[in-house]
Amino acid sequence: MGAPVQVRCQLLEEQRKEALFNGNAIQYYEFCEELGVEPEFRELYEQGLAEKILNNSKNKRLIDIGFSKYENFYRETRNLNIRDFGADIEIKRELLKKYFLKFRKDGRQPINKMEDLQVGCLFKKITEYCKKGEL
Repeated sequence: MGAPVQVRCQLLEEQRKEALFNGNAIQYYEFCEELGVEPEFRELYEQGLAEKILNNSKNKRLIDIGFSKYENFYRETRNLNIRDFGADIEIKRELLKKYFLKFRKDGRQPINKMEDLQVGCLFKKITEYCKKGEL
């Protein structure tokens, strides 16, 4: 490998690590792909892939790209009150933990440490994100 290629790879690797540190999902995904490396943080990588596809998709349908996690999550949320942040809070907590690893007790953003209203707000945002996919 020539010196310019090595320097470019080193720069890309530094940018990939920075994207990981900053939680920039799209950049992390793109740098992992460009470098051809296995992501050490799979959830951020998959989130970046999903965001990139959604950004590039004309009809923005999550179901068309096979994101069954989001589809299943959205289906389970349809009968819940998302406008009232405090309503059905225990069910919302359990659904978030069920579908998103980062919200579990050992995840990087455990919701057991969040106030009920924070959980309700987070739940609403994720549900609306899924709804945009017209599932």
